[in-house]
Amino acid sequence: MRRLFALVLALLPFGPASAEELLLPIIAEDERPAWVAVGRVNRGGFQTRRLCSGTLVAPDLVLTAAHCVKRGNRLVNGVIPDLFFVAGWDRGAYAAAARVREVIEHPLGQQGGAGNFRYDVALMVLADPMTGVAPLPVSASGRAGGTLGIVGYQQDHPHILTGRLDCPLLNRPPGMFRLGCPVRSGHSGAPVLRQGSAGWEVVGVTVARQGETLALAVELGAWIAGVIDRHLANPPATPVGPRESQLSE
Repeated sequence: MRRLFALVLALLPFGPASAEELLLPIIAEDERPAWVAVGRVNRGGFQTRRLCSGTLVAPDLVLTAAHCVKRGNRLVNGVIPDLFFVAGWDRGAYAAAARVREVIEHPLGQQGGAGNFRYDVALMVLADPMTGVAPLPVSASGRAGGTLGIVGYQQDHPHILTGRLDCPLLNRPPGMFRLGCPVRSGHSGAPVLRQGSAGWEVVGVTVARQGETLALAVELGAWIAGVIDRHLANPPATPVGPRESQLSE
């Protein structure tokens, strides 16, 4: 994950914290089935340690951070050949896995740069729909306050889901959230969640850390909702290619 260094003196702890206190906790085993739509975004095979997080938001669409799916500063012909999404990864078991066949980046993504994460968001089109995994709903209503959740995978615990559902929303820079939860490498692309009337819904994407205890996230806007709606209304033809069972570890 790209790191954003900042001086946040008012929020520094009074005493030293342990390493585990500066990590998101492991999600309890009996709670993990509720989050199988959250998975790992991997390059070079679906058990690789090089990872980000992502969320299934339609049967063949995964929401993640744009910097997770780029080589250098740009996409390669709209896709990275060795990119995979593994839903519900849990110490070798998983709900579904598929190759990524196309990446859709935010149209203003090139306005980003060092320290500018506002458009650091992308959708990945999977080669095969994950029909056995229920996608998480997305909300771009702009209503968020109080506490939010972050659920994803981190380099320190790459094979098990971590997260918190009580991250304080500290403030809202334009198009973003600043949250009081510690994120680490691997959490890039993890969903920011809000408790809605029908359950948890995705309202943002984790893109950076600020110091040791804060997370920065992109707030989802109308572009994301529009792409998902258009995609569901006009699903692409399924290409002829390797199925999930043919993925090499």
